[in-house]
Amino acid sequence: MEKDEIYQKMLTKVIMFLAYKPRTRKEISVRLGRYLKSQKDLDDEIKKDIAYKIFEYLEENKLIDDEEFIKLFIESKTRGKKALGKKAIENKLIAKGIDKEDAGRYINAAINEEDELKAAVRLIERKFGLAISTAEALDQNHKGKDDIKTKMGRYLLSRGFSYSISRQAVDYLLKRP
Repeated sequence: MEKDEIYQKMLTKVIMFLAYKPRTRKEISVRLGRYLKSQKDLDDEIKKDIAYKIFEYLEENKLIDDEEFIKLFIESKTRGKKALGKKAIENKLIAKGIDKEDAGRYINAAINEEDELKAAVRLIERKFGLAISTAEALDQNHKGKDDIKTKMGRYLLSRGFSYSISRQAVDYLLKRP
């Protein structure tokens, strides 16, 4: 195959990869590397040239933008039924190839403590709502309430919420009128 044909084929594959959802530069680079590796008859210089041209095309047409990706990712992970805490979001962004400082800066700008607390309360309210109301209705002993409290705290910690946010959310739910 000719270099231009391979370029078009690889560009089409990358655009199809981007069609599903926004991706980071690193995700595209890894996938493009796999695509190019399958082209055994090309030397490394031609592969690098094709990759450079593809990234140039993606940037010119605004198909790749890590800053916009970070904003969309944070918004999607803080809303909804499966919200995540700041730490979990940061770890996921780092795994997707975003610099730790950039991830932290955008997360701190986008999520304030009050919003994170509200998300934590909604999350455990949804997950443990029945257990909370049952414990209150039966006026369970102190140990039963402590077990529920521990489980809720662990759940929030596993979702990337800080200890202080987890504790505040659990206390709020168990002490509300």
